[in-house]
Amino acid sequence: MSKKLIIAGGGIGGMAAALALHRAGIDVTVFERAPAFTEMGAGMSLWPNATRVLQSVGVLEAVVARGEPVTQFNLQRPDGKMISSISMIGFPTPALC
Repeated sequence: MSKKLIIAGGGIGGMAAALALHRAGIDVTVFERAPAFTEMGAGMSLWPNATRVLQSVGVLEAVVARGEPVTQFNLQRPDGKMISSISMIGFPTPALC
């Protein structure tokens, strides 16, 4: 019996899951309601745990080529007061925007 899965959503999570499952020998169909992939004017951050997954499916180099590394993550209140600051240096894979 062959394994077949459906993934709802062709965003970065859905496509990464589909690629990993396909490489594991599972028949995958991705459904996406948008008629085409287009720029949305939105930003996206990928933390090291996400880029580690992208590395495991062999697409990290292509993503790194199109992104910018993040070395510091700062969380601030609307008035600018710092709530927390996290260094993104020293992980096995990079944080990216």
